[in-house]
Amino acid sequence: MTRRRWLMIAGAAVVACVFGGVKAFEVWTNAQVCACGTPELEAWTIWNPFRAREPERVSQAYVRSLVSGECSKLPMTMFVSVEAQKSACTLRYSVKAWSLRSEETINGGKAFAYAVGYEPGDAEANAVSSPLWVKVDRSGSGWRIASVDASY
Repeated sequence: MTRRRWLMIAGAAVVACVFGGVKAFEVWTNAQVCACGTPELEAWTIWNPFRAREPERVSQAYVRSLVSGECSKLPMTMFVSVEAQKSACTLRYSVKAWSLRSEETINGGKAFAYAVGYEPGDAEANAVSSPLWVKVDRSGSGWRIASVDASY
């Protein structure tokens, strides 16, 4: 390819990242077939490097605290209320691993979906991963955790 064509492709990729929202590209592929015989889809996502990262940092700090077992030590300023902190820090199982899967804008806030793996010792949490939704809302000049929804 000529240099001009490469520059056009690179320019189109930059425009897609800047104006394309949170995800620059996403490709769905067939993954393993689960024990129930249903094929599962897996998304390969290229995140937009120019997206606003502050709400994501708040939600990731929370998820990291779940892995380390120190959720109750997070400052109250990370949550919109005392009730939000109590409900966010009382998950049924211990979190072992996580990875960000999607981000949505909901009523001016952000909702992050994480694929979460639970400790193998938890008898009921046999699934490799299940979704954990963390909703953050703008509060003053920053972002705070509003709610958490774990699907087991």
